[in-house]
Amino acid sequence: MATNMNRHTALSVLTFGLSSWLLLACDEPKAVAEQPAPPPRFEAVQKKSAVSEKDLDGFCDIREKPSVKLPAISGGSEPAGARWINLWATWCKSCVEEMPMIEKWRKEHAFSVLYVSADESPETLQSFLKKHPELPPTATMNDPEALTSWMKETGLDEGAGLPLHLFIKSDGSLACARAAAVSEHHLELIKSLLK
Repeated sequence: MATNMNRHTALSVLTFGLSSWLLLACDEPKAVAEQPAPPPRFEAVQKKSAVSEKDLDGFCDIREKPSVKLPAISGGSEPAGARWINLWATWCKSCVEEMPMIEKWRKEHAFSVLYVSADESPETLQSFLKKHPELPPTATMNDPEALTSWMKETGLDEGAGLPLHLFIKSDGSLACARAAAVSEHHLELIKSLLK
């Protein structure tokens, strides 16, 4: 029992001594060389907004093709100037989920966007659009079964799926083709492709 008391006393003395030393060490402020403050987070993020070739290579499945011919469509026409062609289908969950965001960007940034449905049945598409009035008007492919061969002709893998995004320059050449969904963090890349 005396040993436990000695340990307890020694521990108390050690704790008191360490506490006293810390208080004395913190009592007098020491001169610290002035360090420049890091830039505010907003400023640091703004500076990183430049899009690199590496970023575009990671985003695009195909880049810089002299021209791309759309499959035959009904209910819309390809706009002039720099444009975004979005091929989608009602059965493609990621296609439908990204459309409100694309539409928001179209309005905020004056993007020229043409939506083209690859649904095989016009009735299925019309029924779907009636149930989802928030979705934008859309053109339809005349022959949805030709989608796979058209993708292959364009240079995409045969197995590429929807959604498919084509970013066309004002001269009609293909800036980028992406066979995957887009998300919020892609906005700067897309802006650079549609300028």
